[in-house]
Amino acid sequence: MNDIKMENGNLKTPLMAEDIFKILPHKYPFTFIDKVLCITKDDIIAQKNITVNEQIFTGHFPGKPIFPGVLLIEVMSQACGILGYNAYNQEKAVPNTPIIVLLVSVEKVKFRRQVIPGDVLKIHARLKSSKNMFVKFESKITIDDTSVCEADIICSYKL
Repeated sequence: MNDIKMENGNLKTPLMAEDIFKILPHKYPFTFIDKVLCITKDDIIAQKNITVNEQIFTGHFPGKPIFPGVLLIEVMSQACGILGYNAYNQEKAVPNTPIIVLLVSVEKVKFRRQVIPGDVLKIHARLKSSKNMFVKFESKITIDDTSVCEADIICSYKL
């Protein structure tokens, strides 16, 4: 990988867009994590700022922009991808091993509130279990400590 800074075995935070682009295979306009605030082997807190300039709002919905639920799942999945990258690199003790974390399944999804321009999403994810090349995460999004969405995200590692 492209020399992403590590500190005490974890990715050094805050992680900004430049480092996020090195970890996730996604590129603009499909990278939805703006910043990683905190990360350990088992937990991540990331941030996504919802702006009125998001391309999706031209069609969802004109005059009443609402960020789509399916993209909330993608936001959580990308945070889990960064956490999975961090956990894999700690487990294998080889910093910056080039891997991709792929979405396999989404379970127990609940949407609790609409997301609109001006909202700042905090994405929380915790590694629940890992077996072979599969990892299960518990993830949720909050706005001002109010629950917006939650799901269990299952991913696999692709080397």
